[in-house]
Amino acid sequence: MTEKMTPSLLLKMKASTPQEMDILSTLLQDALLPKTAFAYNKKEKQAHLLLNRFCWEHMPHRRDRKILPIKSSKPYYRVHTGVYFHDVDHVWVNTIFKRHPIWELLNLLTIHADEKNDVNLIFSGGAHIRLSMKQCCAHLKDLHDGWPTYVKPHHVS
Repeated sequence: MTEKMTPSLLLKMKASTPQEMDILSTLLQDALLPKTAFAYNKKEKQAHLLLNRFCWEHMPHRRDRKILPIKSSKPYYRVHTGVYFHDVDHVWVNTIFKRHPIWELLNLLTIHADEKNDVNLIFSGGAHIRLSMKQCCAHLKDLHDGWPTYVKPHHVS
């Protein structure tokens, strides 16, 4: 039998300040994005992403927190997550994003909202999306039960 995340563990949140965007960024660190799962509806002023989110909030409990293995005997979780940005006036993507092969996943490193309410999505490899907004407004919603994975993302310094 496969372990599942229960519906009560599925996340749903709204971010409407730069500080709340920081929380959203933490939850989405190391999420994987197929390039085709990013869309902008200019008429409705909405940008949408469908991500494969690593569930950092469901890390296995360990007594020794100093050493977290890349592989574990207890499962970590991933879940499909929708992220919706509202009142988006303009979308800018850099050349690296445009040229990124469609068959390779983009790894989301961080989301940063600046003082002008521009929201920057920074991916590994230098890909970058900037959403220009009058006011920060985003929603995150886990779309269904997560699935177990025994591999945790790790960062090389």
